[in-house]
Amino acid sequence: MDVGKLFKLPELSSGAVNKRKWSAPKPDEPSSSLSRTEAGPSDPSSSRPHKAARVDDEPEDNDDDSAVEETHFFSDDDQEDGRFFGGGLTAEQKQILDIMDSGEQAATDPSSVNDLPVLRKQLLRFERAINKNAEMRVKHASDPARFIDSEADLDAELKSLLVLTTQPALFYSEFVKLGGAASLVGLLSHENADIAAAAIEVIEELTDDDVLDQANAQSEDDEDDDVAAKALEAMNELVGALLQQSLLDLLVSNLSRFNDYLDPTLPEEEAASKAVEVENDAQAIYHILGAIENLVSSRPAVAEQLISSTPFLQWVLKRLATQRAIDQNTNYAAELLAILLQSSHPNRDALGLAKHEGETGIDVLLGVVARYRRAAPQGAEEQEFAENVFDCLCSTLSSPANKRRFLEGEGVELMVLLMKEKKFGRTRAIKVLHALFP
Repeated sequence: MDVGKLFKLPELSSGAVNKRKWSAPKPDEPSSSLSRTEAGPSDPSSSRPHKAARVDDEPEDNDDDSAVEETHFFSDDDQEDGRFFGGGLTAEQKQILDIMDSGEQAATDPSSVNDLPVLRKQLLRFERAINKNAEMRVKHASDPARFIDSEADLDAELKSLLVLTTQPALFYSEFVKLGGAASLVGLLSHENADIAAAAIEVIEELTDDDVLDQANAQSEDDEDDDVAAKALEAMNELVGALLQQSLLDLLVSNLSRFNDYLDPTLPEEEAASKAVEVENDAQAIYHILGAIENLVSSRPAVAEQLISSTPFLQWVLKRLATQRAIDQNTNYAAELLAILLQSSHPNRDALGLAKHEGETGIDVLLGVVARYRRAAPQGAEEQEFAENVFDCLCSTLSSPANKRRFLEGEGVELMVLLMKEKKFGRTRAIKVLHALFP
C-alpha cells in the first residue's frame, strides 16, 4: 500500500483494475485554474479544513553583522573534523539520538501503527477529536473561527484511519469492537459538508475490494491462506457494522446535499468562484457512488435494500432525465443502475413502477436512448453512458410488466428508427429487440 495515502486522502480509492477512477479536471476547464480559498470566520465550511504553519520572519537588516560574527567565530584553527564542523558527538551518541528520534516519529506517524495498542491510542485520538469539535461548535456557535481549528484536527484524524487498510484482518475487528464504525458513520451527518465528504471518502477506501486484493497478495507471499480468509471475515464484519448504523440511508441523503452542477447562466465572476466548490461536490458524489458500489459488491442483498428502502432510484432517474453534458457522475450513476438491475428481479420491477415527472422508469430510459437517434455520443465518457442505458433497457425487459410498458411507450418504433439511421444506436437497438423477443 502506498504510504502516502496514510497522510493525505487520495483523490480516489485505489481499487481493482476495473474500478472506476475519478479523472482530474482538464487544464482547459475553468475550474482547473482555480484554487479554493481558505475558510474565513463567516464560512468555515467553504473549504477543506486545514492548518497553516506560521513562521515569524527574522529581521533582515543584520545579515552583514551575522556574517562577520560567523566568520570570526569559526577561526582557521577549527578543523573539518573538529568540534564545530563535526558536531561534537561521538558515533555512539549519534546512534542514541537516532534511536530517540525514530521513537518520537513512531509515536506520531500513522504509518508506524503495527499493533493493537498503538491502534487503540489512535482511535482514542479520533474519538477525542469528534468530541472536542462537537464541544467547540456548541460553545462557539456564533463564531466559526473559534472552532475551525478543531475541525481541522478532526479532518486529520479522519484521514489517519486509512492506516486500518494496512492490516484489515487485525485492525478492522478492533475498529468495530471499539465503536469506530458508529463514530465514522455519524460524521456523515456533520454540519460541515467537508467533514462529511472526508468521512465518505474514508468509508469508500475501507470497503474497497483493493484491501482484500492486497491481503490476497500478502497471503501468497507469506504462503499463509489464513491471512486472506481473515481479511475477508474482517471486511464482512466491518461492512455489517457500518450498515447497522444506517449507512445506506446516510449515503443516499448526502447525494442531495452536494451540488455538482454549475449553472451556465451565472455571471463570469460568480461562476469562477463557484467552480471549485462544484468540483469538490462532484468528487464527493463520486465517492458516495463508489462507496455504494463497494457495499453492493460485498453484500449482494444490499442491491435490493438500496432500491426498496432509499430514494436512490429516484435520484438516478432524475439524473438521467436531465439533459446536460454527460459527466463522470452521470455515467457512474447509469453504470451503477445497470449493475443493480442486472442482479435483481425486484429491482427491475421497481424501475418499471418508479415515476419521474409523470413518466415511468422505462419512459426515462427510452427518452435517453432517443437522444442518439441521429447524434452519436460525444467522447468516450458519453459513449459508455449510452451503453449503460441500453444495458439497463435490456435488463428490465425480462419482466413481463416492463415489456408491456416498453410497448406502450413506443419502444419498438424507436428501436426501428435507430436501426434505420445506421448510426451508433443501430446495433444496440438490435440488442434491445432481442431482449424483448428472445
